[in-house]
Amino acid sequence: MSDAFLGAGAEEILARLQAAVREAAGAAVAVRVGAEAYAFRNIGVDLPLGRRSVDERRSLRGRMRDALERAGVTLAENAITPRVAGDLRGSVRVRVVQTSSADASALLRGAGLSPRWRRS
Repeated sequence: MSDAFLGAGAEEILARLQAAVREAAGAAVAVRVGAEAYAFRNIGVDLPLGRRSVDERRSLRGRMRDALERAGVTLAENAITPRVAGDLRGSVRVRVVQTSSADASALLRGAGLSPRWRRS
């Protein structure tokens, strides 16, 4: 997971992604940034409008995916954050959430498991 967007607001993420993808696409593109939840934001990017052959569309899509990855976007949506529409979708981490061993043991208890490493 990339730390490229830590501390960034929605407007900053939008501006940075528009610049990166516009360069790869050679045209203006629509970029959407979703609401933050659990330290992540989902993003969606539409391909530029226009008629293209299948090969041209595949090439454009690949260039845009590469540009998003270089910018620090994980090209998989985060399932617990609000969905965002777009031809290409992914997520960015915007803050670091500290975890502890108590968090992990609570997850195990919630799943009906007991941590074997803990001696009572």
